[in-house]
Amino acid sequence: MAYPFGLAVSALEKLHDKERMVGAISHVKELKERLPSYLEVLPAREDGTGGEIRPYNI
Repeated sequence: MAYPFGLAVSALEKLHDKERMVGAISHVKELKERLPSYLEVLPAREDGTGGEIRPYNI
């Protein structure tokens, strides 16, 4: 059974509180827009250098 995207994100938001951190791995742009804090992982170049992790609102 497939669930609507908004329902899934609302469930993640309800799980987060002062004592718990909730994470998700996604390529979905709308998820990034709804999360207050996130990490963006940028891939390395073909030679294996230059990979990056960028924190936002953390």
